[in-house]
Order: sequence, then structure tokens, then C-alpha cells
Amino acid sequence: MKCYLYVIFIICFFSVNRSSAQKVLPGFYLNLNGDTINGSFEYKEWDNNPAQVTFINNNKNAVQLLPAGCLQFTVSGVETYVSRRFERLINPIEFTMTDNRWDTSDQYESKHGFLLLLAESDSYTLLVFKDKIRENFFMEHKATGALAELKNKVIMESNTNMLKYVDTYKKQLYSFYSPIAGEAYKLSDRLNNLAYDEKSLIAFVQSFSTKTSSIKKSKAYPAEFLVFGGGAYNTLTVTPNDPGIIQTQLNYPSAISPVFGIGYTSYGQRNFGKNFFQLQLRYSSFKNTGKNNSNNSEITYQAKVVSFNAGLGRKWIQTGAFSWFTSLLSSYQLLINNKEVHNPPGSENKGVNSSLNALVETGITLKRFRLGVSSSLLATRTHNYVYFSPKQRSVQLTAGFSL
Repeated sequence: MKCYLYVIFIICFFSVNRSSAQKVLPGFYLNLNGDTINGSFEYKEWDNNPAQVTFINNNKNAVQLLPAGCLQFTVSGVETYVSRRFERLINPIEFTMTDNRWDTSDQYESKHGFLLLLAESDSYTLLVFKDKIRENFFMEHKATGALAELKNKVIMESNTNMLKYVDTYKKQLYSFYSPIAGEAYKLSDRLNNLAYDEKSLIAFVQSFSTKTSSIKKSKAYPAEFLVFGGGAYNTLTVTPNDPGIIQTQLNYPSAISPVFGIGYTSYGQRNFGKNFFQLQLRYSSFKNTGKNNSNNSEITYQAKVVSFNAGLGRKWIQTGAFSWFTSLLSSYQLLINNKEVHNPPGSENKGVNSSLNALVETGITLKRFRLGVSSSLLATRTHNYVYFSPKQRSVQLTAGFSL
């Protein structure tokens, strides 16, 4: 049953993740006469460039903005898109088996669409157009308005059956910046190692700017380090019930032990930082003792537990400084000094050294404060006995702060 819950959680998480979150954010657009129209946008953190956007004017009327109906639009403090007519390569930039591997000619498509402004130098602006076909980067000269695509594609050479990356964009960038780049820039060396991706091209273009600000906001949702502590509610059961096995006849009361941990949370830069990846290192312990009243003997199961956890989470509610989250983490547990102790006579049976498990966690955050409750989805089998199984489970309540 627990495995089914694990699968259901994963399916639900990725189903929700496919739909971008939406907010209404202030902004403006320039109409075809160059006039500024203020209002707000139904904004999504689009994976691909939008074909149209919903703009709400100050009279609360919603209109659809198309590339043919405006010069540009800006979601204040977030992104700016400009309307342009352009041609772009539709050759693949990554090889797949569905590509026409032998066609090495340049294949173009004419578009009238919104280009996202990424970065600027003193003379050029870097823009991007992305859809389901591929990603295309452009350089626009500030003085003349001339728009040039940074060309890149991958082909299969018919004589060698080898992939070849045609990185024309490096030569183009050299021609743009070599007249102004001095020896300190080491232009040729930098271009040789320059990747055709957003992060690399933004850094390259901005290095030629005397301005300190960038057009595109990056890392709006920075990573966090966590420190937390609390308590664990530990339970232990031994099954199946067998009259001939004393371990199965005892009741093992629940026990509480301390928990300490550190964590690292990396937020996705889409969906307004609602989705996150998390790493955790937790230390806890358990000690559950069953008493045999007939002879006043005891059997104790105990271990120190160091768990390495990694998984995905989502903030389902996020309003200002407050949020409610859930996460699902796979867990590799080290069971240190894991043993079954019989007293009397004081004999010990060593248990397993490690175990795999899964944790589900839910909690709230308020600014830097974090309160969470986690539970193991699967019971940890502490000993590999043939005829019975001691199984331990833990529910942990922790409080902590992000650094």
C-alpha cells in the first residue's frame, strides 16, 4: 500500500508541474503608435515564448495582445518581450533519431512573434525565441535595429556518419565584438568554449556592458540552506505472531528521541519557485523495549540512524511570507550499532547496517522559519530473521531556519 502511495504522489506532482502557475502582475505595453498602456498581465513563467498574452487595462477589460498589435510588453520587474518579424533556423540543435540526419542544408521559417530580452551590452541586445521545435538566439544592434540570428545546428555527415556541430554563432560574435574587445577579453579563447545556451550567452554579452544591471532577472528564487531539530516518535512491531518465538509475544511501547539535521533546497526558476529539489542529512535514534512479565526479562531494539535524503517538493499555498509545502524523498539510512539486546542475560544480535526507505514530509514556512512533519512510508526491517521481522517506523516533528 505504501508503494502505491509513493507512485500516486509522483504522478500527481508531475501532473501539476506540467501546468505553469499563473499570477496577475502589473506591467505595460507599447501600442503601434509607441504609446504606453499601463495595466496588468495574466502572467505565466512560460517555458516557450507566448504567441499571445492577456492584458488587463485599468478599466478591468481583458484584451489579447498579439505580435501584430503591439511593439513590446513588459511584466514589471520580471520580463520584457518585443515584437519582431524574423527568420530563424529550424534545423535541430540536438540530434534525435527522428531528425532528417542526412539533410545538411539550412532550413528556415519566417515568424512574427515575441522575442524575450535576455541581456545587453553597450552596442547589442541579446534576445531569444523558443518553441517546441528549438531555441533560437538573436543579436540586435542598438543603433541600427538590425536583427541577426546566432546560428547553430547539428548535422550528420554522410561520408563519416559522424555528428557535426555547426557553431556559426561563435564566428558571428567574434565579428560583433572583435572591433571593441582588447587583449584582456581573450575573445577567441572565450568563444571556443562558449555554449549555445541562455546562461552562457547572457554572461558573455553582459561582459561587454558598462552597466551593472541585466534585463532578464535570474535566480529570483535562490537556494536555501536549512538547519533544523526536533523529536522522533518511534514505534516498533515484530511480526508475525508466533507462540514459539518470544520476540513476537512482547509489546514494544513507542519512544521519543531527538532529531537533528541540515538541508539544502534548490527552487525551480519557473512556477514562481513553487517546485523545489531538496537534500537532507538527518541524525536520529530509536530504542524500543518489550518486557516479558513472566520472568522479568526484556528485549530491546535500538540503533542510531543517519539518513541521507533527496527528493522533490512543491509549495501548494504561497502567500507573501507564508507557504505550505509537501515533499517526497528517497532515503538511504545507515543504522549504527543496530542490535537486539536480551536482558538478562545481556546477549546481543546485530542487525542490518543500512536500509532504503522513502519519506513524505509536509509543513509550513513563515519567512525564514520552517516547521515540518515527516513520516517514513515504509517500515525499516532492523534484522533479517527468517521466521519473524522486527520493523521500526518513525514520525518526526522538526522546526528550523533557513540560512
